[in-house]
Amino acid sequence: MNFTISPQQLENVDVMGRAKALAQTLAIATNGWSYAIRPATPHDATAIAKLSFREFGGGPNILKNVEEAIRIGEIEAYTVVVASDQNQTLAGFAFGIPKVASFGRFDGQVAEIQQVVVAKRHRGIGVGPLILAKAIDENRALGFSRLVLQFRPGLANWYAGMGWTVLPINQVSAWLEPPLPSRETVAPLAWMDYSPNYPQMAYLDIGCHRPIVHVHIDAVMGHKQTIASAVFALTDVLADSVDLLKSVPLDTLVNLYHDAHASPRFKQWLESLNAEDNLSPREAAASLLNA
Repeated sequence: MNFTISPQQLENVDVMGRAKALAQTLAIATNGWSYAIRPATPHDATAIAKLSFREFGGGPNILKNVEEAIRIGEIEAYTVVVASDQNQTLAGFAFGIPKVASFGRFDGQVAEIQQVVVAKRHRGIGVGPLILAKAIDENRALGFSRLVLQFRPGLANWYAGMGWTVLPINQVSAWLEPPLPSRETVAPLAWMDYSPNYPQMAYLDIGCHRPIVHVHIDAVMGHKQTIASAVFALTDVLADSVDLLKSVPLDTLVNLYHDAHASPRFKQWLESLNAEDNLSPREAAASLLNA
C-alpha cells in the first residue's frame, strides 16, 4: 500500500514544521518517571504490536501492519507516535491515518486517529495527553485541518477536556470536504462508519480548511446504510441554505441530485431553479453557481 501526499496537499504542508516534528523528542518527567515522546522507529514495532494486541486484539499480521505503518509514516501521511520511559520501555502510542473520502482520496483535509493506547502501569500521570498532543502536531504539519476518532464508552470527558468536540453516544459524522485544485468540480463525501465496539466519536479542528458542510447522524449498522443516511442529512441541510449550495462544486451537486437517498426537499429545490426555462438539473445547478 502506498499513500503518497499529492502535490496539491504539499502546498498546505509545513515542510519545516514536519521535519522539526519528526526530529523533536519531548522529554518530560512526571510522578517520578521520565518519558520521551517521539515518532516511532522500526525498533518500536514489536512493542507496539504487543501493546495493541493486548488492548484491541488482532490477527497474525499485526506486527507486519505496524512495521508498514511506521515505514510509511517516516516519509508520508501516516503518524505513529510513541512514549518510552527511562528504561526505553514502551509506555504508549498513537496511530493516525488519512481519512479516506469517496473515490479513495487519501489527500483530503481529515485524518483519523485510530488508536491511542497507554500501558496500564503508566496511566493516570499525563502520558496519554502528551502522546495525543504530539500526534496532533504531526498531523497539523502534514496539512490536515481536522482529526476524527472513535472510542470506547467512558472516555468522553477525557477527550472533551483536551478540546475535542464529543458527539453523543451512537452518533457519527459525515461531511463534504472542500475540493482540491486537482479536482475543482468535486467535493468528496466522507463519513465515519459506526463501530459497536467504539460507539462514540469526537473531532478536533486543527487547521483552516473546514468541511463545506458536516452533519451528525444517528448510527446505523452497515456501510451502505451509513452512506444513505449521510447523503440524506447533508442534502437536507443544503436545501436550507443558498450560500452553502453555492459552495458545493457543480459535479457534486449533480451527483447528489441523482442519488436515490437525497432529501426530497433538496431535489425539489434544485428542480425549481429556472424551471420555466426547462433546464436540466445540471444546467440549473450551473445557473445557481454562476448567479
